[in-house]
Amino acid sequence: MTYVYTKDPISGGDVTAKYVDTDGNKISDDVVKSGNVGDTYTTEQKTIAGYTFKEVQGSVTGTFTDQVQTVTYVYMKNNVTPSPQPDDHSDTPESIKNNGNKNESTSENKNILPQTGDNEGLSMIGMISGLFLIFGTIVVILFKRKRQD
Repeated sequence: MTYVYTKDPISGGDVTAKYVDTDGNKISDDVVKSGNVGDTYTTEQKTIAGYTFKEVQGSVTGTFTDQVQTVTYVYMKNNVTPSPQPDDHSDTPESIKNNGNKNESTSENKNILPQTGDNEGLSMIGMISGLFLIFGTIVVILFKRKRQD
């Protein structure tokens, strides 16, 4: 008869994997692993949206001991440029290119009516010229009538 003796397993300290950013802020839930003293453990690096893995502090793999162990995964926040949001407002500046011609529309000139080519100085000269022409025609007609009489 053969007797085989085995040691009673001794519960080891937990291994906690923490996921933080470079400022030490928690960015994902911790993962806690438990085991017996002498058993092996492995922690995993997570893929976290908006962050890039930078470094690990502690042992990624190892054996459980009677002490609590911590493995910290440090991530760096990605620089995100804001994407332009479509804007349905009609008073915002727009620049559209059509067949090589550039049409610009801004909120500044939305309140101005389209120009018709009128020039106030030329209009005044035209009115004065018209009055002189009418006055001259009346004078000529009056002289011709007096001559005929």
